[in-house]
Amino acid sequence: MIEEIANLIAYVRQSEINGTNKNKVLLLGLVSKNTSLKIKEESGIDLQEYNISIDAYGIKHVLQGHGDKKRENNRGQEAVTEEDFGLLCQIINQPDNVFFDGKDKFGRDCFQFQIHSQHKYVVIMEVRTGRKQLALKTMRIFTQKKENQNINLDSL
Repeated sequence: MIEEIANLIAYVRQSEINGTNKNKVLLLGLVSKNTSLKIKEESGIDLQEYNISIDAYGIKHVLQGHGDKKRENNRGQEAVTEEDFGLLCQIINQPDNVFFDGKDKFGRDCFQFQIHSQHKYVVIMEVRTGRKQLALKTMRIFTQKKENQNINLDSL
């Protein structure tokens, strides 16, 4: 899966050079039963049989908005790297915290997933009901000093 993610990131970078704007989607696997149950208890939304997905638009947003080391350090955060995308399944399927984070500007339900390791990874995923996907919206990495912060949809 790491190679497929790397290929999608390379596609995003090449698209920026070429000025193309075509989306590609990569399915990473099913949302775990444990995560589905937590979400259903939290919100009533059933994500059984939903795939975790990332697409070119989500990767582009994360890298442009949260991939610059200097800018993120000024925010008290770590820059998201290509390798961090490889942690998505772990963050979604084995979160330390998961909760309903409201609706985005398109009316899609969003959930915030957090995992604490050396840093605090915070990932917002949106529910795409028609495709049965839980798709990456954004990702941030907080350092120890900013670790108690949460993201809200208004800051995206």
